[in-house]
Amino acid sequence: MSLALPPAAAPVAWEPARGRGASLAGAALALATVVVALATCAALFVGEGSPGAVAAPVLVAALGFAVWKLPLRVSVFGLFALVVFTSNPQERPAAGEWEPPLHPLASLLFENLNKATGIGALRVAAIDLAIVGLALLALRRASQPGRDGTALPAPSVLRRAMAISLAGVLLAEASGLLRHGDARNSLWQVRQLAAVPVMALVFLQVLRGPADLKRLGVLVVAATFAKTLEGLWVRFVVCDHADPPPYVTTHSDSMLFVAALLMVLVFWHEVGTRRSFWLMLGVGSVATAAIVLNNRRLAWVALAAALATIYWLLPRTRFTRSAARAAVLLLPVAILYTVAGLSSQSAVFKPVHMVVSVVVGSKDRSTQTRDIENWNLVHTLKANPMLGTGFGHPYAEFSRADDISRLFQQYKFIPHNSLLGLWAFGGLVGFTAFWLPLVVSAFLAARAFRRSRVPLERAAALVSIGVLIGYSIQAYGDMGLQSWESTFLLSAAMATAGRLAMDSGGWTERTAGALTPDPSPHGPRCGSPIPPQCGPVERGESASIRANEWQSIRRPATNRDAAAHPSPPGRTAVEQAGTSGPVWRGDGGEGRANGRESQRGMQS
Repeated sequence: MSLALPPAAAPVAWEPARGRGASLAGAALALATVVVALATCAALFVGEGSPGAVAAPVLVAALGFAVWKLPLRVSVFGLFALVVFTSNPQERPAAGEWEPPLHPLASLLFENLNKATGIGALRVAAIDLAIVGLALLALRRASQPGRDGTALPAPSVLRRAMAISLAGVLLAEASGLLRHGDARNSLWQVRQLAAVPVMALVFLQVLRGPADLKRLGVLVVAATFAKTLEGLWVRFVVCDHADPPPYVTTHSDSMLFVAALLMVLVFWHEVGTRRSFWLMLGVGSVATAAIVLNNRRLAWVALAAALATIYWLLPRTRFTRSAARAAVLLLPVAILYTVAGLSSQSAVFKPVHMVVSVVVGSKDRSTQTRDIENWNLVHTLKANPMLGTGFGHPYAEFSRADDISRLFQQYKFIPHNSLLGLWAFGGLVGFTAFWLPLVVSAFLAARAFRRSRVPLERAAALVSIGVLIGYSIQAYGDMGLQSWESTFLLSAAMATAGRLAMDSGGWTERTAGALTPDPSPHGPRCGSPIPPQCGPVERGESASIRANEWQSIRRPATNRDAAAHPSPPGRTAVEQAGTSGPVWRGDGGEGRANGRESQRGMQS
């Protein structure tokens, strides 16, 4: 007789984590509700019934919840779009003749919140809070990757340069305050300078490939179109029967317009398709019209300097040689045009007068005042060349110019030539520390352009260099260091340079277990769909996604490529590309020879 025991009942799964998580979430929601309610009551009392003060806590809580839940790149690109589409009211758009349609939003973003809420204690701008919040969120997402995916490798040299830059700014701030500097004015000097490395690191964390580069380009071009329409409205509607204002948008928009024009010019050169040509023609015409309407000489100077540098970096092809020959042939015509323009006041010769005013200088009162300011800044630096005066101190007026304190009270703390101002306030140490990331970014962008064989990435690398040059010129002549628009464009350009350097193999990290970079100085091995240094192990993403992303932007050999790189007798360009990799612009016979040699070595 056998005793059969009944089957044991299946154990009930105990899930305390889910219940505990639900209770914690409920407690957090209740606490947040209580905090928002108390903040609303306090705002009602402090703001004396102001509608903005009452609605502020609820709006801030809703916005914070959205930023917390959304991927980080959505918030970063959203803030970038707000900065480039709006015009800072402190820059007096259209010389005060007209308020843009987005003026209320711009006032809320750039001006202190006490103006919008009526709470006197809120002497901080929303953009400052946004930058700090995104930086903290980026730190958390980097340590606990979730909805943003695995963090991609970034050049350690650029990260260190950013840290040195931020440390240099904080050192100049502490040095000035220890010397009894004005804390309130020092904040106006240091805000954008500290935001540059912070936002560059945030951009470096969210940029992940060609799709993000396209998003940045679309935002810059769309903002250029929007502000061109604003300029046309100001020039031909608002000031139709009056003298036009000295500028129709803002001084900072010069950098935006130049960046948009460089994008389409370089993209057309690298891609060389009919579609890129029409894109260059359409967007380039709009950006050029914007520069003409805004009437800022520095925009032309920045554009010329950027194009000259880009031409110097380009490989010697039929296109570059033809451009050099055309410049030589047009040189006599340009000389005759310049000589004729020196003795004429006709509008036809306006470019001649502009060039003369930039090179030689004009004798108007504004130019003389700036010369005196530059002289005072240089002599202020001589008093303490290593550390400068520190932030919070005005420059010394050894020679007094016109008193403009009624129009601009902080003119001694924020000089027009902000580049010399950085030298005077930060000294050799402060200037070198802040400018270090720009030098490193230019180096990485040049390396990325040299190594990459993807037209979009090569164009983005050249545009990054152009933005760096434009920022330097804007800082020298038009308070560029205190411009939020220039700050975000520069941060995006530096992050783009760092990301492209890693993706193209222009910079590799020597870490244990890292993939061995391709030994060829001409980039990825010919015929490989995915560069070895950008494989899924180091990139942190699947091979299929990366392959599809690269294949979607690769370009087969074109007639222009065949003309620039002739094939051996009996072989077409496409046949040659099939045996030794695609024929990329700027990839001469040496690169293909290296590719064939590496293939022979692998076969042997």
